[in-house]
Amino acid sequence: MRTTRSKRSTARRWPSIEGAAGVKSAVAVTALPYSGHSSGASFTIEGRPFERGDQPSCQLQSVSDSFFRTLGVPLRSGRLLDDTDGAETLRAGVIGERMAQKWWPHESPVGKRIKLGAPDSKGPWITIVGVAGDVTHDAFERLPRPVLYVPLTQSPKAMDGYRRPHRWRSSAAWRRR
Repeated sequence: MRTTRSKRSTARRWPSIEGAAGVKSAVAVTALPYSGHSSGASFTIEGRPFERGDQPSCQLQSVSDSFFRTLGVPLRSGRLLDDTDGAETLRAGVIGERMAQKWWPHESPVGKRIKLGAPDSKGPWITIVGVAGDVTHDAFERLPRPVLYVPLTQSPKAMDGYRRPHRWRSSAAWRRR
């Protein structure tokens, strides 16, 4: 229930954020870069066994389909998430380049499937539909984190933000003004 309310709340605010004076584009995301927030998840790669304690993990980001455009994150292969990736469609995900290089170093990850959790988890399989450029999440990171982006419509916990030319603000800050 809580995630459904969160999704409806974000949907109600969206037109007012996108239509505000000086707002170039708006985004909903689990954790904006440099926000001090992040969430990680272990995952299973279909058809690849792993040793106990060696399960892969990544940063998990639920994003609106405007995320990549708003942050200027380039597509490297496949496709980006879009409005066709809805709650009733097969699960889709886009991964960052670092994640692709780490777990698929000699092959394309596009079309491969992963699921959050252990091999025996009941979670749905997520098909990797694209690889995007890396986004540094923290100023102190030497290397970008491996990251999985899933559509907000398929995992609706997120915070929203907007971009004015040359600066970022969270919508919470925007509402206080």
